[in-house]
Parts: sequence; C-alpha cells; structure tokens
Amino acid sequence: MKNSARHLLQCYRTWSHLRHYTGLFSLSDALLQIHRVAFPARLNDFLASKGFKRILRITDNTKSDQHVQIHCKSASS
Repeated sequence: MKNSARHLLQCYRTWSHLRHYTGLFSLSDALLQIHRVAFPARLNDFLASKGFKRILRITDNTKSDQHVQIHCKSASS
C-alpha cells in the first residue's frame, strides 16, 4: 500500500515548484483527485461498510436455495 503522507508531500512539492509558472498547474488542478491520495481504497471500503451496516439488514439463508434478502431501514429510523 502506498504511503499517503509521503505522496501528499510529493504532490505539494510538485505544485509548489510549478505554481510559479502562471496557468501551468493551478491548485484546483492539483486537488482534482486528492481523494485518491487522502483516502486510500481500504479506508473508503471500511467507511462504506460501516455505513451499509447502519442502514442495511441482510438475510442470507445458506442452508436453502432461497435468495439473499436485503432490507433498507427507513429514513425516519
């Protein structure tokens, strides 16, 4: 897994050196995909699974040939 802190530092250094050239590499360009660096895939998956566990109830009957049932909690609960 990549080291996110080192990658962020390298991105900052690159942006810092290139910002002196007007219009070449703006801060908005540098921040376009910051989520890929700041939130590695494993962290995204972990947070998504926590969210799904809060709002979904999954019923799985592996002993029978029935389908898996997924129930969403209502917005008011």
